[in-house]
Amino acid sequence: MVLASLGFLAGLGMAQVADRGLQQGIKSTHALAMAESRLEAKRAGAWSELLRDDVDHDGVAETVMRDDGIAPDETANDGTFTASTDREGIHLVWTVALGRNVPLASVASAVITARARYEVEGGHHKEIHLGTLRANPTYMGTR
Repeated sequence: MVLASLGFLAGLGMAQVADRGLQQGIKSTHALAMAESRLEAKRAGAWSELLRDDVDHDGVAETVMRDDGIAPDETANDGTFTASTDREGIHLVWTVALGRNVPLASVASAVITARARYEVEGGHHKEIHLGTLRANPTYMGTR
């Protein structure tokens, strides 16, 4: 009886460890999906709307990316526009780097990044970083 109860308690402990690992995996997958979704939205939208976002997917762009040095943007007027959102314990920050602070139409390409940060057990944080390069389809260059 004692051996059976020890085995049962060990099994319960293993189930708890497995559940924590599963929950962490779910959050990691969700963070990755959020970052990928933001990059895909930036790649699929019109170039003229590159600095605007429809984060809640209602068909109306309610987020305008900023280059003003106010969090989450790090440096004002550096040509890197930033926006962020918090959802389900995940902090998502995305940037569009134009390389210089000029009108969007006069830029040949933009580097787009997304960073998802979330907390794991013990108060530690993990981050997922993704990036892509997008070319301006109407850029003619200077002569």
